[in-house]
Amino acid sequence: MLGKSKCNADLEFLIKWHTFSDEEKNKKYSNFCSHEVNLFIYFKDATYFKSVVRPFLVNKMEKSFIDHWLLGDYDKIKHYAQIEYLDELNTLEKCLLIYAIKDKDIHTAKSIADVIKMKADKNDYTPDEKIRFFDTVLNLNILNKVDPGDEVFLL
Repeated sequence: MLGKSKCNADLEFLIKWHTFSDEEKNKKYSNFCSHEVNLFIYFKDATYFKSVVRPFLVNKMEKSFIDHWLLGDYDKIKHYAQIEYLDELNTLEKCLLIYAIKDKDIHTAKSIADVIKMKADKNDYTPDEKIRFFDTVLNLNILNKVDPGDEVFLL
């Protein structure tokens, strides 16, 4: 068992994100900027995302799939649906891809979903992937550490 990862411990501040002033949010974002934090802010703090995160992503020189997804760049996103690029994506990214293309290309979205399901049905995961899945589930217990009076925003 690998124990609690440093990444998950570092991101515990997200539980109280909604209580931070703009200055505190800026400090945290500056120190912990990542795809995970960007996705959290996208779903949980649209105002901060639009004013801080989005301009940052727009100006990045090299954008990842997640960056394109967060920016709503459909043309860049659909590029990843091609078979030669699909394997570059992890399962979360594939799910985001399905979500992004489902309205315009339901056939491709269903095909990608079928690939994910087949892999899951075959239990065709590497030992490292299995450990990551296991650690992710265990680290969901981070929410049990919240003080009783705190409001929690779940993804």
